[in-house]
Amino acid sequence: MSDILQDSSGDISIIGNSLVIVTGIEEIRQRITHRLRTFYGEWFLEMTKGVKYFQEILRKNPNATLRDNMLREEILKSPGVIGLENYTFSVDDSTRVGTLIFVAQTIEGNIVAEVTIP
Repeated sequence: MSDILQDSSGDISIIGNSLVIVTGIEEIRQRITHRLRTFYGEWFLEMTKGVKYFQEILRKNPNATLRDNMLREEILKSPGVIGLENYTFSVDDSTRVGTLIFVAQTIEGNIVAEVTIP
């Protein structure tokens, strides 16, 4: 498989007037990040895809167990992921940004990733 490379802000990477293609472990990392940054109902072609941030996570006194289970499930549903070793979610109260750090086992090897969630 292959995918078009996106930079850290999610924009398509173009170098020398050409799209950059990513494969292997970097492709899996990018797909996981994309899944985690997609809000439920955001994509008009598939309204049931995405994480229920507005419905369950970005609210007053969210259920931490439900949040963690939802995010773990989203990682594990990513193509190429076969397991999840470590998982930590924290929120910076001053900036109201969540940070998810995890180690995922994939068909290409282990991925150590950090994903920020606004």
